[in-house]
Amino acid sequence: MKVFRDPGALGHLPAPVVAIGNFDGIHLGHRRIIETVTARARATGGTAILLTFDPHPLTILRPAGRPPQILPLSEKIRLLATLGLDVMLIIPFTREFANVTAEAFVEEILARKIGASALYVGAGFHFGRGGVGDFDLLRREGQRLGITVDRVPVVLFDSRPVSSTRIRNNIERGSVDRAAAMLGREYAIRGLVVHGRGRGSGLGFSTANLSTDNELIPAQGVYVTRAEVGTRTYPSVTNIGDRPTFGEGERVIEAHLLDYDGAELYGQTLRLAFCAYLRDERRFESPKALTRQITSDVKSTRDWFARGDAKP
Repeated sequence: MKVFRDPGALGHLPAPVVAIGNFDGIHLGHRRIIETVTARARATGGTAILLTFDPHPLTILRPAGRPPQILPLSEKIRLLATLGLDVMLIIPFTREFANVTAEAFVEEILARKIGASALYVGAGFHFGRGGVGDFDLLRREGQRLGITVDRVPVVLFDSRPVSSTRIRNNIERGSVDRAAAMLGREYAIRGLVVHGRGRGSGLGFSTANLSTDNELIPAQGVYVTRAEVGTRTYPSVTNIGDRPTFGEGERVIEAHLLDYDGAELYGQTLRLAFCAYLRDERRFESPKALTRQITSDVKSTRDWFARGDAKP
């Protein structure tokens, strides 16, 4: 998959088939759109293109109302590269771009610069100055310019449409299993292992403290996780919180990797995939009581993986 940030740099592409949207999370609904686009492109000898925006439009239009992003852009690119697309076009969203009318967007960008032959969007897609562009306008302008426009049906989970908002809300309250069902994969964050205060080692459970740029962090609590270090993956127990037993008050993300016997983790990149919520973070009467609880958490994590709950 080639990545462009200027539609004028695409050059002539055969029969571009385009998906448009923010695609935050690349959830099952997004995947249906991408599968539709790639199938159409393969059937017609065309080019499968995903068009998105960076930063998220609300960053410019309503900064205070912008939700935390499910995926950093780098992770979005990495994931999209596995889905059969030929081109990812990232249009910088600026104040100037926000003032482009819906009609001008279709004619100047989609028709003239990209040369779209077909266009697919999800439910509720809006675009153009003031957000007045909708599916009806897109189809009308498409007919005028020779672009086939279709809307891809939503994907349902628990009888309701899968959406980035629903996924985000579930992650923020710790329901990582429900989020995974809508994402089609476990929610994960990535970062560098940094030095902590050595609390875990002092309790007999060494931990990797993660510093991450991910905006969306699951709710405070203890989780069954999958830790990826390089090419290897380890079952792990992860605590997100402020370690109330020690009264430290600073939020940490610390993972205990089961059976890890590799090199020192400090400075390494760690990816944590959240599998299941174990329990609330709470204050224990003593470090010894906390140690007993962590021992129980480790057992619960081993049991979770042994049951086959883990995906291959």
